[in-house]
Formats: sequence, structure tokens, C-alpha cells
Amino acid sequence: MIFLKWLLFAVIDFLFTVQCYITNPFICLFADEYGNLPKALRWWQTWDNTLDVEWMVTESKVPKLFQYDYARHYVYHWENHDAGIAGYVDIIDPHFTLMERIQRYFCRLAWLYRNTGYGFSYEVTGVDVTSVTKYADYSSNGNRNKLYVADNAFMFRYEQNYSDARKIRIWFGWKIEDIPKRCMLAFYVNFFRKR
Repeated sequence: MIFLKWLLFAVIDFLFTVQCYITNPFICLFADEYGNLPKALRWWQTWDNTLDVEWMVTESKVPKLFQYDYARHYVYHWENHDAGIAGYVDIIDPHFTLMERIQRYFCRLAWLYRNTGYGFSYEVTGVDVTSVTKYADYSSNGNRNKLYVADNAFMFRYEQNYSDARKIRIWFGWKIEDIPKRCMLAFYVNFFRKR
């Protein structure tokens, strides 16, 4: 029964993801100066972060053309899941040049595509988990094998390195890591993930 529930939620989640891929370029325009979308559009945004995540800009996660002087404009504060605090920014200098605004737009857009429909997967297709049984829980050297089962959810996560540069990653069910908490839907298959 849990698997059928996940399958139904995965289909609904997939349809929303397709919608996000189409609408992300427009939705991104509604972000405020702190990189947050209005409440009506929060399903597009990650539940635990702003769109202006520092490492997305400063650690070459976007092409150099779209990188701007993040530290001149923002101080980033990491999310704290244990305390229920989302990542956020303090604004140091709100004056962006036109070029910096364009660069920031593309950095925000890259974040939305990296985490497409994240809020939906958490708020709508996610579940509250209060207890879990761990049937497999192995992590070593980048390899992971996990099978967790709760009354209303499960998680299967498999990651296996097969070269110095690549690994297989399969993850479905819900992201049950720490409990009790809300767990977002997971559906991820990548046979060529970078290590």
C-alpha cells in the first residue's frame, strides 16, 4: 500500500516538475530582494533555502559569465534543519548594476532548475514520519545502501562508485533521514552522477 501511495505521489510530483521546468524562467522574476518567492509560489522554491545561495554563485556552480560579486551584496546564513531555520541572506549593498541583476537572475534560475518543484515535493507529496525501522544502513567511501520503512513511508537509496569520476545513484520513496520530521518525496535515478 505504501508503494502504491508513493507511485501516485510520484506521478503527481512528476507532472508538477514538468510544469516547473516550463515556468521557472517566469517564476524567478517574482523573487524579492532576499531571494524568496511569494507564498503563492513557494512550491517552486526549496523549503529550506533562499534562491540566493552563496555556494551556487561562488563555487562555480554557474558559468563564470553569470557569477557576480556575491560578498559585496549579501551575507549568507546556512539553513539549520534541526532548528527549522531556512537558509537566508542579509543584504549589505542593495544596489545591483543592470549586469549584476541579469547575473543574479540566472543564478536564481539555475537554483530553481537544480531543485525543481522542491517545495511541492516537501509540502504536497511529502509525509510526516514519526518512527522508522532501518533494514539497511551502510555508508562508506561515497557508497550508500539504505532501506528505511515507516508506517506511512519508505526510503530506498543506493549509491555505488564505479569509477574515479562516476557513480550510480538511485533514490526513491521519501527522504527519510532524521525523524520525527516532514520528509519530501524522492525519485532520482542517475547512472552517470559525478562523484
